[in-house]
This record gives sequence, structure tokens and C-alpha cells, in this order.
Amino acid sequence: MQPTSQQSSWNTPHWCSGPMPGYRPVPCWEDLPSYAQHDLENAGFGKKWYEEMDALDGHPLMLTALVLYVKLKGMGLWSFVNGSEVNRQYLTCNSGELQFYCRNHPMLKALLTARPDFTNPEASDVKWSSREKRSVGSLHIRKYELFVQAHIDYYGLLRNGTWWVAPPVQLAQMAAHGLSQQSRRDVCEVRELLLAQGWDPAPLVGKAYRR
Repeated sequence: MQPTSQQSSWNTPHWCSGPMPGYRPVPCWEDLPSYAQHDLENAGFGKKWYEEMDALDGHPLMLTALVLYVKLKGMGLWSFVNGSEVNRQYLTCNSGELQFYCRNHPMLKALLTARPDFTNPEASDVKWSSREKRSVGSLHIRKYELFVQAHIDYYGLLRNGTWWVAPPVQLAQMAAHGLSQQSRRDVCEVRELLLAQGWDPAPLVGKAYRR
């Protein structure tokens, strides 16, 4: 799915709160499926946090938590998000970016290294990154000294399942990825992309999902 010119302005992200024709509302906490509520609560993004964001008109942050939850959960990685009270100081959302303390970052690194659908992390155990090998809607995980950050690039750097692409295609993909550094913040478009790709719709739009 390509973003439409009417809906997409990477330099001025479209938030889902307020009068935004063409965008679905962000589901309220009660409209999330019970399994999503449980997983989000255990990771530190529970009902209290969610409703505080809602009261502050923090719908972009609410939707950021939801899109990263759906992507990480669907790829078997959500269990690494640590929401314990001791480590909650590292737990935060920026628009399109989820920052958290990892339960076991050596295990996360080893898992990503072994997975054929991710690039190998750098050698350093202090700072490294790994990208999903997907040209559109690519999960990007970055390990910093004290925390891990995850976001979804609308355009990745690699074609699906391949290590190498011909230079002209690679240059075009890199140019699109440059736009993606802004587009990751447009969480409404990222949600639409995940829905189009077949990821779990219920946490993204609520239990009463309709296409």
C-alpha cells in the first residue's frame, strides 16, 4: 500500500486525534481485546498510562504503543519489553518510536542474529541495530547502552528476503528510506500499512474491526 498524497506529509505528521477525515479513531482501552490489554499492562502501557495519554490528547503516543505492540507481538518479540517498576524509567513513547528496557538483550541479539528475516546486529554488545528484511513496513530495533528502541520504517533498506539489490534499485530504496525517517512518525499511515499487510487488526482499531 502506497500512502496517498492527500494523507501523507512526512514533514508534518498527521495525528489521529481531532477532526482527521479518512483516519480511523484510536481505540479506547475498553475496546482493546483482553489479550492486548494483558500484554500492554505487563509491559507498562496499561490502563492508567493509556487513559492518561487519552486525557492529554496523546493519541499519537497511544497509537505508537499499539502499532509497535502488534508488530513486535506478531514477530515473537514483545516478551522482551520490560515494564517492571525498577526499569520503567526507560519506558517511553515518542511519535512512532517505542523505547524500553529489554528483559534480556543478549538473548534478543542472538535471536535476531539467527533469524533469516533480520540483518545481523553489529559486533558491539553496547550499541547495535538490526532491521527486518522487508522493503515496506520494516521493523528496526536499536540497542543503546541502557535501553532498546523500536520503530517501523515505512520504507526499509532491503527488498523482501534479499541481502543484495542492484545499485539503481538500492539507491531508490535508500532515498525512500530517507523519507521513511519522517514517515515512521505518521502512525496513522503505519497503522493502515499494518492492516493492509494482514497484521492483527483488533488492537489497532478495536474489537469490532471492520475493513
